[in-house]
Amino acid sequence: MFPTFEPLEGRVLFSAGLSAQYFDNANLTKQKLTRIDPQINFDWGTGSPSPSISADTFSARWTGYVQAQYTENYTLTTTSDDGVRVWVDGNLLIDRWNSPAGTGSASINFSAGSYHALKVEYFENTGTAKMQLQWSSASTPVQAISSDDLFTEIPSPPPNPNGLYVTKGGTYSGNWWSGDPKTPAVIIATTDPVTILNSTVQSRGELIATTVDHTNVTLDGVTGTALNPNVAGQAPGRFLDDYRFNNLVVQNCTLNGTSGIVLDTYIGSPSAGNTIKIVNNTATNIDGRHSDGNGGFVTYDTRVRKSDGFTDYGYDIVQFLQIAHSHNVPGIEVAGNHVMNQPGLSRVEDTISIYQSGGTSSSPIRIHDNYIDGAYNVAPWQTNYSDALYNYQFVYTGGGIMLGDGGNSSSTVPAYVNAYNNTVIDTTNYGLAITSGHDLQIYANKVSSTGLLPDGRTVVNQNVGIAIWNANRENKKLFFNDGGHDNQVYWYANGIQNDWWVPDATTWLNNVASLAALG
Repeated sequence: MFPTFEPLEGRVLFSAGLSAQYFDNANLTKQKLTRIDPQINFDWGTGSPSPSISADTFSARWTGYVQAQYTENYTLTTTSDDGVRVWVDGNLLIDRWNSPAGTGSASINFSAGSYHALKVEYFENTGTAKMQLQWSSASTPVQAISSDDLFTEIPSPPPNPNGLYVTKGGTYSGNWWSGDPKTPAVIIATTDPVTILNSTVQSRGELIATTVDHTNVTLDGVTGTALNPNVAGQAPGRFLDDYRFNNLVVQNCTLNGTSGIVLDTYIGSPSAGNTIKIVNNTATNIDGRHSDGNGGFVTYDTRVRKSDGFTDYGYDIVQFLQIAHSHNVPGIEVAGNHVMNQPGLSRVEDTISIYQSGGTSSSPIRIHDNYIDGAYNVAPWQTNYSDALYNYQFVYTGGGIMLGDGGNSSSTVPAYVNAYNNTVIDTTNYGLAITSGHDLQIYANKVSSTGLLPDGRTVVNQNVGIAIWNANRENKKLFFNDGGHDNQVYWYANGIQNDWWVPDATTWLNNVASLAALG
């Protein structure tokens, strides 16, 4: 239910390491030195970075980008004498500016190959001076972040003679592919309006990605097929990955085995008609499963090594569509899409996810007339088990349409979303759900599941047809006016009918537990 990566603005020139500025005072204003530092791993003792800088009361600022090698949760750790602050993608993660010498840490999810803006500020007061920035993850032991993973700018993509690199507006049609799991088949690097029309795209990595802010993209009649990346621990690529965009239309497209569409951070102009339209697309097997590196995919959701507790995730959290961090956007429509996920051949989380996003009171997000059949974990028939080395776990929290997720303040909670006239079948944990936000309405939908796979086996994590639950226990100023009416629901979980669970609904009227939902 949470977004996993946020690619940033593209650059052309770069150097390994970070751009460094050093100041001959403690408040980052009296600049004396600039250079490129390959990493932040300094112990100056009672000295300073340069003879031109006093040994006491100096400061430094490092800026650039960090690239993770794994799709994992990373822990960033600072060891400093004295103050330090660390930002990633503009978010202040570590703030020990007014703290004594010591360590600080913060956790963040990175995806393999993604670039993230990094800024570190440091000051030395008196005595010894030290500044180190380390990271660790399930696959990375605690170590200083090396120059291999630090960049002054995001490098241009490697040449791909079979791909498309768009630097000016227009309409493009063709057949493009990428055999490199780190290189998208189509890269859009312009703010001009771009249309990809009646084209075929295949890739072992992302299929279509943007690398600049303020993109205006239309995909019409594009058939996208994700190829197994053949890199252990990497999931199939996104059909589209668009970050900090103005306007986005995806229509009449076909998605095969991709990890879906992620739209993160709308920065367009409503007065100019900038919005989001995802209409009349067909998707088969939205897939976040990790490749086994040998042409197949892993067969577990999570495994925990008995000897040391090491946790290995067998999937990325992916969606057919996720709209994230996009508030007060009028005109958003998600309609007429047909999504089918097959058990054992897919791994989707929320099929449609509205995360910390919303429309307006006069123009709510409209999610309507979509057909969703299936949402499963890696092995929906499998219960947890163990062998000599690992404990294998198959917990699953995904489902059909999540109208509202994430957020804990008035500026982040989802708001003004309507889901209606959708058909949602066999989506495991839930059919439609609201867990955060206000003015979210579920109505006139058909929601059904027998709780069984086509071969008759039980879906282990089967839960409820419709749920309205204040999962974050938001106060009444954040969670209100959420409800539903006139839905037809027939939902079985482990042999027990469990059509809806709506303890925090403001209204719940004229809903029917009916076999008609199966029709």
